[in-house]
Amino acid sequence: MAAVGNVPRAEYPRPQFRREEWLCLNGTWSFVFDDGDVGLGADWVERLTQAAPEGRIVVPFPYQAALSGIGDRAVHSVVWYRRAFHCPAAWRGRRVLLHVGAAGVRTEVWLHGHLLGGHEGG
Repeated sequence: MAAVGNVPRAEYPRPQFRREEWLCLNGTWSFVFDDGDVGLGADWVERLTQAAPEGRIVVPFPYQAALSGIGDRAVHSVVWYRRAFHCPAAWRGRRVLLHVGAAGVRTEVWLHGHLLGGHEGG
């Protein structure tokens, strides 16, 4: 496993499709289990954006893995991840593609409180 500083798996994830400009978002993220599936109704999108995070996870590892910093083998059907980052200045005004690898059955991506899109399927 390659690591740069505290960023695990910092190498380009798909070398056969390498892009010249890219940003690795692996590392420590805010994380919380939502076992009651109440997050959307309770406006967790806003809460996780403004409040102190409830937990931490090391991405790209799943919460079940010890390397994630959590190592919880229980089934949790809804989990929330949050990460702040800055796009490089050269990317401003350009279309930015976000790859979410190994997402669950349903995944939604939010930016500044706005739903950007989602995916359903394994």
